[in-house]
Amino acid sequence: MRKHHSAGSALVVRWLTGWSYGVRAVAALVLPGHSSRRYWRHVVATLWPGRGEGLREAAEEYNRTPQPPSRAPS
Repeated sequence: MRKHHSAGSALVVRWLTGWSYGVRAVAALVLPGHSSRRYWRHVVATLWPGRGEGLREAAEEYNRTPQPPSRAPS
């Protein structure tokens, strides 16, 4: 956005994207199988890209944790 649009446009898109991830984080609190923490990391990375751990680190942490086997449809 910053390359092709104004700083104001980039800021609006950043806040709208952060808002959508924030809504998902709240919804994930009540939806089984969804991690609100994961969505909140997206909010932080969107609004403050230079702050906190990045999505790469979060993905590496997620990939290190054992996952339950997926069930194939019968």
